[in-house]
Order: sequence, then C-alpha cells, then structure tokens
Amino acid sequence: MENRINRISLLLAVTLALCLLIALPGAAFAQRSGRVMVTPGQMIQNRDLLFPLKNALQAAGAAALSSDQETYINGLISDFRAANKPAPPSADIPAARIALDDAILGQNSGVAGSAIKTITNDQAAQIYTNMINTAAFAISVVKELTSDQINLLQKRMGTGGLVRLIESLAAGPGGLLGRGPGGSGQGRVAIKK
Repeated sequence: MENRINRISLLLAVTLALCLLIALPGAAFAQRSGRVMVTPGQMIQNRDLLFPLKNALQAAGAAALSSDQETYINGLISDFRAANKPAPPSADIPAARIALDDAILGQNSGVAGSAIKTITNDQAAQIYTNMINTAAFAISVVKELTSDQINLLQKRMGTGGLVRLIESLAAGPGGLLGRGPGGSGQGRVAIKK
C-alpha cells in the first residue's frame, strides 16, 4: 500500500513538473511579446505602445530609448490617435452605394460606373489624408531618435522595414487608421425589390 502511495505521489509530482515546463516558456514569450496572460487562452495587450520599437532597437544592438524619448514618442502616438480617428464617409456615399446596388441589379453599367467613381474618390481622399498624417507622425518619431539608433535599425531592417515599424506605432492594434464607416465592404444588407 505504501509503495502504491509513493507511485501516485511521484506521478503527481512528475505531472506538475511537466505542466510547469509547458507553462513557463509560454509565459516568458507572452512577457517578451508585450502581452500579459489574463486567463488560460485569453491575452490582452500590454500598455507599452513602444514595445515593437524597443524590441527592434535591442535586436539591432542600438541604445535603448531614453525616458525622454519614450515620453515624447508616447505623446506623439496619443496625439496622432486622438486626431486621426477613422473618418465617416462623406454624405454622398450612402446614396452612391444604394445607386451602385440598384445599378448592378438593374444591369446599368453607366450608373454603376458613376457610383463607383463617387465611392472611390471618397476612399482616395481618406487614404491621402491618412498617408499625409502618418508620414508627418513618422518624421516626428525619426527626429526624436538618435542618428546611431536610426543607422543601426536601418542596417538591420532595411529602409522599408524601418519606416513600416515607425508607421506601425501610429496605427496600434488593428492596422492603419482612416478606414472608417463606409470603407470597402460596407453597404446595404437588404436587396431593394
């Protein structure tokens, strides 16, 4: 009987050790990736908006951000996000979408083309504004970094990779800003009879 209890105790100890071995690397990865484990299977974003930049600087062997740099860049991010909320479509877009739907069902390519032009012009204006604002944001971030930080990041990531990293700080979770209501894919649900 005592031998059986020892085997069960040993089995429980081994099982617990294996569970810890499986859980620890996942927790370490979550901590490195800027995420915090809330409950098993549920992750939330950590509040460190600069994690991607900090990680890239470390990987490039560049100096870490100073506290002044962190404060300034976090302020740029907050200001950018506050000023660049997704814009609603112009007042003409709902009517253009209805006209497009009706033109497709009515097999009228002329009206469809006119409606498409209205929709794409609105989208192009939003994209243009977003790109101008994002470029201004990225330039401000580059001005805050030292030339050594920029050079080492550029050497490691390439010019395009570095610019995309800096631009991504503005976007946050979910991708680029500026894709407001009325963006691609949004239209009437019911078909007009």
